[in-house]
Amino acid sequence: MFCLTVLMDGLSPRRHDLAAQHGLSFLLETAGFSLIFDCGAGESTWSNALGLGRDLTRLDAIVLSHGHYDHAGGLASFPQRLPPVYTGPGFLCPKYARCGPGYTCLSPGFSTGFWAGVDHRTVDGQTPLRPDILLIGGFPRYYPFEAVSGRYLRRGTEGMEPDEFTDEICLAVVTERGVTMVVGCAHPGICNMVRHVQTVTGRPVIRLVGGLHLNKAEPARLEATAQVMAGWPQLTCLGLNHCTGQAAETRLAQGRQAGHLAPGDCLFWS
Repeated sequence: MFCLTVLMDGLSPRRHDLAAQHGLSFLLETAGFSLIFDCGAGESTWSNALGLGRDLTRLDAIVLSHGHYDHAGGLASFPQRLPPVYTGPGFLCPKYARCGPGYTCLSPGFSTGFWAGVDHRTVDGQTPLRPDILLIGGFPRYYPFEAVSGRYLRRGTEGMEPDEFTDEICLAVVTERGVTMVVGCAHPGICNMVRHVQTVTGRPVIRLVGGLHLNKAEPARLEATAQVMAGWPQLTCLGLNHCTGQAAETRLAQGRQAGHLAPGDCLFWS
């Protein structure tokens, strides 16, 4: 039995003793294994975990989907000794968003020397944590309509350059029935990501959880996304969060078991 618990999301939780904050974090638990996928923006993630009675002292891994503060910043306030931390290639490259004539820094605020002594592991393609739990990155761009927004940049050796989110990784839990896929923001495009996971695992994605980054999508892109997903009839469960957007949640829910998951909400499967 697997349990996926939302530790952080921006939607007000149904449990009023938990905090909501812009960002995302999940705890995956199964017999003899547990991991954190994304850490939210700050220490409220960990107070939520403690409020839910979750044991953070025996984690096997922390996974950071990409190098934005609202997914990775909470790592700096993790209350226990860090387990191995998994990120995609280029995770530490400074990230920004255009803001008029300037730039907004989106990188997590790690102090100088934070990574010294951390068991930091890079996911380059695919990394199995167990035979049934995979970290997957390196997403091909199958669908032209899923171009990354030009407002996202990273600071390279020769100045600002478009951020293609080569550091983005996802979590895939593989069972006989199919794959449960957990994403952070899906900047490479959720259809690109789902198709690649299905190619890598050889199994259909049947459950998709996380932020799909469609909150500012044009109607044409949203409709194109819905049409591609309609070609995956085995994708019957959507647990949506964070940057998905209400219009996308409503459109993609049609014909599926779907809904927004707030802090404290859980999914169970076997």
